[in-house]
Amino acid sequence: MDESVHTSELPVRIVTGPKDSEVWAWSFLPKEHDKPPFFINIYFENNPAGVFDSWQVKRFEDGFTFLNEGNGLWACAKDGEVFTSNEFNASHCKWLFESTGRGIIYNIKVPNQDLVWTMKRRDPDQKYPTLFLAPADGNPNQEFYFSRILD
Repeated sequence: MDESVHTSELPVRIVTGPKDSEVWAWSFLPKEHDKPPFFINIYFENNPAGVFDSWQVKRFEDGFTFLNEGNGLWACAKDGEVFTSNEFNASHCKWLFESTGRGIIYNIKVPNQDLVWTMKRRDPDQKYPTLFLAPADGNPNQEFYFSRILD
């Protein structure tokens, strides 16, 4: 991964899809009556969501973490899905970048497992795709890049 992306203080968007139809990850605040621990879906859409589509990528141990700037929650694995959560646990919230061999395009991987972020809809009627964990199979829905947010 380009060292400047994750050492910069600038936030990034987590992006997938071809240039003409790219979408980026966003996660909103917990609902008003939700009580911790929080597990909030990460959705993908091509409309700006302000700070809710801004992420800080930080080195952590031998991997990286993702912190959503809008809700202040970490990207964490739980039950085969990826959520934002207030419960930081290194075994669930640490990620690796694995090159796809296509420049700045990466798989975001669970350490020591063949599981990567996979964008998909839970069912055909779901409006926005979310993140699941699945074995890497070369599917474009498993490929992500990082776009700096400069404004």
